[in-house]
Amino acid sequence: MIRKNKEVKSNNEKLVLGLVIGAIIGFLIYWSLDIVGDFSEIVFLILVTVAVVISLIFIVLIWFRKRIIKRFFGKEIEFETLLKETQETIHLVAEHATEKLPLENDKKDKINFFAPRIVNYILWSNFRNWGLKIMSSFVLGLGGIVTTILVLNQNKLFEIQNQKIQDQNKRIEQQTHLAEASRRSSQMFIMGEVLSDLNAELEDPKNKNKTLSSTLTGRIISLSRAMKPYRYLVNDTLIKSPSSPERGQLLISLLKSKINGTFLEEQILSDSYFASAELERVNLENASLKGASLKNADLSETNLNDANLAYANLSHANLEKANLDDTNLNHANLSHANLRYTIFTFADVTDIKSIDSAKVHRYDWIVYIKDSLQLKGADQIFNSYRVDSVYYSKKSTTKMPMIIKNK
Repeated sequence: MIRKNKEVKSNNEKLVLGLVIGAIIGFLIYWSLDIVGDFSEIVFLILVTVAVVISLIFIVLIWFRKRIIKRFFGKEIEFETLLKETQETIHLVAEHATEKLPLENDKKDKINFFAPRIVNYILWSNFRNWGLKIMSSFVLGLGGIVTTILVLNQNKLFEIQNQKIQDQNKRIEQQTHLAEASRRSSQMFIMGEVLSDLNAELEDPKNKNKTLSSTLTGRIISLSRAMKPYRYLVNDTLIKSPSSPERGQLLISLLKSKINGTFLEEQILSDSYFASAELERVNLENASLKGASLKNADLSETNLNDANLAYANLSHANLEKANLDDTNLNHANLSHANLRYTIFTFADVTDIKSIDSAKVHRYDWIVYIKDSLQLKGADQIFNSYRVDSVYYSKKSTTKMPMIIKNK
């Protein structure tokens, strides 16, 4: 019967195993250090105490090894004479074995002389190889621990460095926008001069119609176009979209002045540009805004009760929670506007230019303004548009109601 030879694992496999175990231990050590750092000193003291207790147990086992061996094996072992007794035993075995061999005496003497030495050499070689293997595995394991800790620590340093670079880039971007904001703010001095001249012309007793000169009108139009939107810091963070607070202030000043409403609409607003103006939470009741360019303007929570927004460009404007009671929206452009929770009671939406892709807060919004509010022009919206569930942006995770134009 042929016996199958047992597969013997090579030393390389054992060394690789030691390296892998060392790497795993290194990762656990590094992870435990992070855990300790994230929690309190009590956890650190507990871990140190456990390590000390294990070390003390190991020292006790070595120190009282004789008593422990005698306790479990019933015999005390003298480790100091163990090697000598082993050699004597080997000599006795060799002499007893050679006596039974049919050899001459001189050959038996040679066997008695060399056999113990060969056995000692084999034992010592095996012991030395075993020791070398243990030392190699230990060194590789220690190398794996150190290497793993260094690699993980290096990765952590890279992450910290990348974060600092990102923070630095963020600061550079903020400085760039702040420089732009500083340049834009200089236009406030120009606006102050324009408003001063406006007040002087309106206070002129000869100006009974409350109109403005062509020169001042041109300056106002040019100023509105020069006040371009920009990003600025709010609570140490740049706002998401560019905005123009100066345009909002200029428009409010014009609306609150005593300019003739028809003149304001036909001579100023028709050619001025108030896109991205900041007009949130402003009282613009009865405001004359016919034909005003208010694209991307922020009109959230603004009171536009009984205002004239006919032919106004309100595309992409934020009208969330704005009050549009009795507001004239004839031929107004509300495409992509934010109409969530906007109040439309008695508003006039006759012949509205576009309301495509406007955001609303309810799926029955079109039916609501037609049947419940009975708005003027709601039938046209009902026949041309529908409310669908869509994502507001690429980063959105949920679908929301939006007005979609029928094909």
